[in-house]
Amino acid sequence: MHRCRTLVSEVLFALTIIGAVDAQEPAILPLRLVESGSHDVLFEKDDAGNYTITTRGDDPYALTVPLSQAYDHERLRVIAFELLCPAGLDFIQVFYGLPRESHSTSSWHIAPADTWVPVAIPLRRNWDMPYRVFRLDFGGRGGVTLQLRGLVLRPLADGEKEADQRWLNAVKEDAEQGRAISSYLGREWPGRVDTVSVDRRFVRISGVAPEAGTSLVEVPLHAPMPSCTEAVSVTTLSVRGNFQVEVPRFVADREGVAQDRLFARWRLARFIDQRLEGLSAAVWATDTDEAADTRLPRAMPSSKKGLADVDWFPEAQEDLPLLGCRNLTVEILLPSILDLAPGGDGTTPYTFNGKQYAANEKALEPLDNTMRLAREHGIVVSAVILIPRPLADRNAQRVWCHPDASAPGRFALANVTTPEGVDAYAAALDLLARRYGSNTPTYGRIANWIIHHEVDKGLIWANAGEKSMVAYLELYYRALRIAHYTVRRHDPAARVFIPLSHYWTAMDPGSYSPRAVLELLQSICGREGDFEWGVAYHPYPQDVCNPAAWLDTKATFSFDTPLITMRNIEVLDAWMKRPEFRFNGAVRGVLLSEQGCNTADLSEANQRLQAAGIVYFWHKIRDLESIEALLYHRWIDDAGDSGLRFGLRSAAPGTSSAPGERKLAWTVFRALGTPEENAATEFAKALIGVQDFSQIRYLGPLR
Repeated sequence: MHRCRTLVSEVLFALTIIGAVDAQEPAILPLRLVESGSHDVLFEKDDAGNYTITTRGDDPYALTVPLSQAYDHERLRVIAFELLCPAGLDFIQVFYGLPRESHSTSSWHIAPADTWVPVAIPLRRNWDMPYRVFRLDFGGRGGVTLQLRGLVLRPLADGEKEADQRWLNAVKEDAEQGRAISSYLGREWPGRVDTVSVDRRFVRISGVAPEAGTSLVEVPLHAPMPSCTEAVSVTTLSVRGNFQVEVPRFVADREGVAQDRLFARWRLARFIDQRLEGLSAAVWATDTDEAADTRLPRAMPSSKKGLADVDWFPEAQEDLPLLGCRNLTVEILLPSILDLAPGGDGTTPYTFNGKQYAANEKALEPLDNTMRLAREHGIVVSAVILIPRPLADRNAQRVWCHPDASAPGRFALANVTTPEGVDAYAAALDLLARRYGSNTPTYGRIANWIIHHEVDKGLIWANAGEKSMVAYLELYYRALRIAHYTVRRHDPAARVFIPLSHYWTAMDPGSYSPRAVLELLQSICGREGDFEWGVAYHPYPQDVCNPAAWLDTKATFSFDTPLITMRNIEVLDAWMKRPEFRFNGAVRGVLLSEQGCNTADLSEANQRLQAAGIVYFWHKIRDLESIEALLYHRWIDDAGDSGLRFGLRSAAPGTSSAPGERKLAWTVFRALGTPEENAATEFAKALIGVQDFSQIRYLGPLR
C-alpha cells in the first residue's frame, strides 16, 4: 500500500462533512481531480474535461474534488473512466477512507495501448459508507504519460453484478481455506511421519503411530492442504509407536502422476464413519538421492556474470561468448512446447505416465539452439517456467491454467487442482527435464528451474484469482513441489527456485510481501518435510526508470526494509544465511535472475549512467557468498518493456527486439571480471560518488 499525504487528505475529507447535501439521488456521480494533495504527478485539464497526466516518481497519485452530495454507496460502487496510455501501467489503485484507517483498495493492470481503453474498478473491500474523497494511484514508476477522461462513480452493470457475486463467494471460500491451512500448520498432531525415502524401486516411510489400527494414506497431488477426503489408504499399522513401511514406488494400475510415488504425500489417518480423519501432517519425499536414473554433479558457473531473457538470434553465437556470459535464463511457455493430444504437424509423440501428448518440435527448436550454444561455452542455464493467460484454445485454458485465473493476469498459475492439470504440468516439465536433463552432446542441461514469475505479484504474473497469501501460496507450493520431483527424476542435482520482485516488506496492491512469502514457505516445509528450493530475486532499482540504485531511499539496511534493491542486497545475503532458512545446514541457492538499468534515451549521458549502474551491480554482488549469479535484464532493448531500455544493445530499427547497435553498457559488461575491468569502469566512480569501488559494499550491521 502506497503512502498517503495524511494531513491534506484528512482536511479534504473533513470539508465534505459540512458540504451541501442534495436530496436527489444521482444516477451517476462525475468526479474531478484536484491538484492540491497530488503527489509525483503533473496534470493538465482541457476544456472538454480530459486530463493529461505525467508521473514523476515511484508513488504517483491524485485526489478527487470532495463530493458535496449524498449518494447510495450500495448502488454506486464502481469507479469508471477511459484511459489512453501507450506505455501501460503496472496498476491503477483506488483508495477511500481516512488515511489513518485501514484503506480499502482495488487495482487494475493497464496493458500498453494506443487507443482509449475503458476501465471499471468495483469498490469492494470495506466499501461500507458513502466516501466523499478518492485517491487514484497511477502505477509505481515515473516518466509515464497518460490521458484520462469520463471519471465517474456509477452502479454495477449487469455483467459486473454477476462478477461481483462470484468475487464475494470466492472471498468467503478463500477465507475458509486460509483458516483451515493455518490451523493445520499450527496444530500439534498425535502421530507423525518422519522420513520418506525414495529409490528406483521402493518408497520407505517411517514415523510414529498414535494407536494400533492407524491407516497410512497417500494424498493425491491435486488435493489441497489439509484435505484428507481424497486420500488412498495404503496399509493399516498394527502397532502403536515407531513404524517403517516399504511400498513399491510405481503403481501400474493407476492413471496419471500418481503412478510414481516419488510425488506422493504420506499421512496418518483413521476412519470415522467411513471418512478419513488426519492424525498427522502430510509429508512429501524427504530423501530422493537414489531415485534418479543418473548421477550428475551440480552445475556451478565459472563467473557470476550472466544475461536474462535471451531470445535466439544468430548474433547470440558471437555476443554471449564475447561478453563472458556464464549464466543464462530462458523463458519457456509450457503450453507451446507440449500439445495435449498427439498427432499435430511438426510434433513427435510423448508419453508420460501412460498418457499420450505431443512435443512441439517447432516451438522447441529455438530453445535447442540456445541450449547447444550454452553447452559449447560452459554457460549454466536457468529456465523460467511460464503459463500464459488467456489461451486461445478453451480446453487448453481449462487444463493448463488455474480455474480462477482471470484478468489482470498476464500469466496463470499452473492448474494443480485437477488430476488432468497436474498430469499436463508434470508431463511438460518431464519432457524438458529429459531433453535438457544432462550435459549431453545433443542439447545441454537446464540446471535451475525458476517456477513462474514474481509470485509475490501473482495477480499479474502467476494468476490464480484474488486470494489471501495463505491460500495462494498453498497452490504455488504444490506447483513448486511437483516441479522439484519431476526434474529430479532425471537430474538429481537440479534445483527449483521461487522468483520474487524487489519488494521485501512492502508490496504492490493485490500482492504479497516477499519476506512473508518466504517465511510462510519455510513454515510449510517445516511441517511437510523440507526440500531444496532456492530464491530467484529481482532487485531492480527503486525506480526502474532510474539506474542510480545507490540513491534508493526505500532500500535500508534492515530486515524490515520496504525494498531489496542492489543498494541493500546485503540484506538478502544475510537473510538467506540465517539458520532457519538453510537446507540441511547449507545456504539455499540465490540467483539474481532479473534486474536491469534503464537508459532514458540513447544519449551519451544516459548511456554512461546505465553503464555505471551495471558497474554498481557488479561490485555489490561480486564477493557475496550466497549470490550464485547476476543475470542482467536484458541483452537487447525490448518494446515489450513498456518503453524502458534495459538492453546492452539497442533494438534494430523497425524491430521490437532484434539486435541493434552496442551501447556503452555492452563494452562495460564485457570488461567485468577481465583485466580490462579497471580501465573500462573508472568513469563510474564519479557518477556513483565513490573514490574506490570497495566503498560500494555495505559492511555495517543490519538493524
